[in-house]
Amino acid sequence: MLLHNQYEFNPATDLIGSGGFARVYKAFDINLHRTVALKRFDKKDTKYSVLNEIRRCFDFNHPNIIRYLNCFQVENTNIFGDNEIVEFGVMEYADCGDFSQLIDKKTKVSPEELESIVTGILDGLQYLHTPNPMHQKPAIIHRDLKASNILFTRIDGRLIPKICDFGISKEMGGSGTTTATGTGYLGTIEYMAPEQINLAKFGANGQLQPNTDLWALGCMLYEYFTGKAPFGKRADGDLPIDIQSNILDKEPDYPNSIPAPYKELIQKCLVKNASKRVDNANTLKDILLGVTTPAPTIEKTPISGDTESGSTIGSTRIKPQNPPKTILTILVFIKITLILISTILLIISIVDSFSPKDDTGYIAEGVTIEAAPEDTQKDFQFTNTHGESYHYSGGSTYTANENGKYADIPNGKGTATYTNGDKYDGDFVNGLREGFGTYYWADGEKFLGQFKNNKRNGFGKYFDAQGNLIEQGVYVDGNLK
Repeated sequence: MLLHNQYEFNPATDLIGSGGFARVYKAFDINLHRTVALKRFDKKDTKYSVLNEIRRCFDFNHPNIIRYLNCFQVENTNIFGDNEIVEFGVMEYADCGDFSQLIDKKTKVSPEELESIVTGILDGLQYLHTPNPMHQKPAIIHRDLKASNILFTRIDGRLIPKICDFGISKEMGGSGTTTATGTGYLGTIEYMAPEQINLAKFGANGQLQPNTDLWALGCMLYEYFTGKAPFGKRADGDLPIDIQSNILDKEPDYPNSIPAPYKELIQKCLVKNASKRVDNANTLKDILLGVTTPAPTIEKTPISGDTESGSTIGSTRIKPQNPPKTILTILVFIKITLILISTILLIISIVDSFSPKDDTGYIAEGVTIEAAPEDTQKDFQFTNTHGESYHYSGGSTYTANENGKYADIPNGKGTATYTNGDKYDGDFVNGLREGFGTYYWADGEKFLGQFKNNKRNGFGKYFDAQGNLIEQGVYVDGNLK
């Protein structure tokens, strides 16, 4: 069948997955000549909707996150002859299975491949858990991270993990959805963190935190190495109430089948109290890759009056390191130089206060002063009012910023290279994207069109990393209308 005059599929043979809210089909986009995943929302008795999910996640742009491409509604007549509105979402298609096939050993990977996969998952989670000021998006908690929600695609022979299914994801500080599973809670019981069951006892600051997803990752890796879920599994005959009890009360064993450094990583994830659990995916990535920060030398200093040989009584302090004499000489020279500069500046300030000035505050006629710089081409680092930091090259004005101090501010045509690797080439007004320009994402995708107040506003075209046109039309506040 042909849906929305664009997506061709067979409902009887192209079903690739289903859940409590929706069914997912493999489909072919006849306009763009590519295979996509088509998500059809089933239920009408919940607050969940495909459209809300995609609106929340449409701006995601990361190689380890499934990309959402489109969404629409279709009028349908059901078997009873009633008219109904059916929601559809269009997503990137991943065709190489999911993480559960790694757990079941149906797909085998080498230690190097596993490290690459886990690193990709951690990168995707770090992206979700980090606020995105460009799209004015807060941090996102997935809340249902599990093996079947880590899909794979293959690029250059490597399995690339893709986090998917954001049906019950929640923005930090937002209300989220209230749809529950059969256990009475949001999520899948085997992967649920203690605070998802008892927020008052195990939560941090009275709300779920992003490290809820890190608990789920720990459960997945535990099962991969041991062959069993850390707190039980319904597929193995365990009852949901028993799994819940184990999550709240039981500490899992850590057998030797879990190699280093995965054991340390899993142990940091499966800490019951969210306020004490690891709270950053990059921290786990450092553990996995063996990145360490050298610790300062520690020694014990006896308490005054304690002279017993070998005594352990003492206070801990950082052992000072004696710097070389050459360094001390340089430091003394720097200190003297700074004192001299400060003295010179003070003298200049005193002399300036007695200089003749007119009532505008400028030095009076007959005294030469350098004119204030006019609009010019500059190259400098800048942080705009939306919190974006970037290296800028292009037109600028020397004007007062929001703190009342004079500084160079991007105005006119220029190029900004952002700290996350993205790039913008086009018009600026007071440091914001305003006018016509091209935004290049670090992964190669780009948008060409009109901007206003730092967002896509007006007609524009969106291209993928291969230069193929994904979509075009009129955008309002970053969204295609």
